[in-house]
Amino acid sequence: MHAIDTLITLADVRGRLDLRCQFQGDWALDHEAEADGVAPYHIVLAGHCQVELPDGPRLKLVAGDILVLPGGIPHVLVSPGPRVPASTPRAETGGLLTVHRLGEGAESDLLCGRSGDIPAREILFGFH
Repeated sequence: MHAIDTLITLADVRGRLDLRCQFQGDWALDHEAEADGVAPYHIVLAGHCQVELPDGPRLKLVAGDILVLPGGIPHVLVSPGPRVPASTPRAETGGLLTVHRLGEGAESDLLCGRSGDIPAREILFGFH
């Protein structure tokens, strides 16, 4: 069993996969604070991006990284290029998952979702 499997089993985490994000160029996506007990997560499938946390540094995420925010804190995902205002991706439905796209390619490819039943704590987990 991998470390992430063990962590999920021990925490008895329940979650859902909400959407896939495929972005090209310079972009930024705001994520509002979540309700208590809800933890958003982002899995970087390809490429890289950065996350801006309130009162914290900008963290680089690369393919294979999993970012889980158990406290549901607000955050901004941004492209590795220059900081731009928040973007509104176009949503493509009809498949297994809704796909949010910016641009025509996929320099950054992420799976995003939420887990519930997690105690609200300001803890940041990152796996690489």
